[in-house]
Amino acid sequence: MALSLVLLGASLAMSATAIATKDAQVNAVVALLVALVVAGSFSICLSPVIAKFSAFTLLQSSLHLSISGPAFYFLTDTPEEYPEGPHFSMLFYNATLGCMGSFATLFGLYTYNRYSSQISYRAIIVVSNTVFSLLHLADMVLFSRMNVQIGIPDCFFAFGNQSLGTMIYQWLWMPQVGFFSQLCPKDMEASMFALVVSCHNLGVAISSALGAWLLASLSCNPRGAAMETSEFQHLWIASGVSSLLPLLGISALFSLVPDVRPGEEISTQLQRGDGTAGSLWRRWRSESCPPMESDSEDA
Repeated sequence: MALSLVLLGASLAMSATAIATKDAQVNAVVALLVALVVAGSFSICLSPVIAKFSAFTLLQSSLHLSISGPAFYFLTDTPEEYPEGPHFSMLFYNATLGCMGSFATLFGLYTYNRYSSQISYRAIIVVSNTVFSLLHLADMVLFSRMNVQIGIPDCFFAFGNQSLGTMIYQWLWMPQVGFFSQLCPKDMEASMFALVVSCHNLGVAISSALGAWLLASLSCNPRGAAMETSEFQHLWIASGVSSLLPLLGISALFSLVPDVRPGEEISTQLQRGDGTAGSLWRRWRSESCPPMESDSEDA
């Protein structure tokens, strides 16, 4: 109950800040403070194995900075708005690329289910994170228009991002879902799953705030207006930063995620239905309120 209130307060704080001010820096600072409060609350109240993975998924999703807004305008601006751009039509962007992304998602789910059973969660996340980052580094070539100079068509990058990028993202997301499920103590599966997944969803919101701050710092704020070439001048830098940041999550992976495979037991305490065993809160209470000694000897 307490952690639910913390998450509710975190969501309200970020929403209220976004409504009160359009300053990207203020929203980003509030998002970082929210992340610290939520991670600290989970670390205090939950069993160490659950708290650590919750912190990892919050960190992992927060580091995937969102630059989808400028990328949309980059790809779909007309010649009057961005003369140097790819000029993809809305039909191509939404229908063709959208369908390709859906098929790639299904293929990613199939390949994960087919080949991941004998691979540890750590290995899957490390490989997926690395490939995902390297793949999106190619967007720097597209956003800097270097591909035009070397004769590579824009649709090549668009197809690659929607197919390979979406498939790899499933390999990055599915092990977290599997781990979420295994972290749920007996008889409280729904509550614990909701709490842990909320960390991921909160991280996505934080990544949007941090991405907006990055874009504002680089003066990259296209709006579909006429002659906005200058708005895309530093988009390739934002793409590079957002591609490399997820690699930082790997540095925390080995201390926050147990080295287990899908289906392996993570903690016997979780199997007994105790999601707070060994938590800092439990330790503090046991130290401040030690068990009373038996009076049997006096009897």
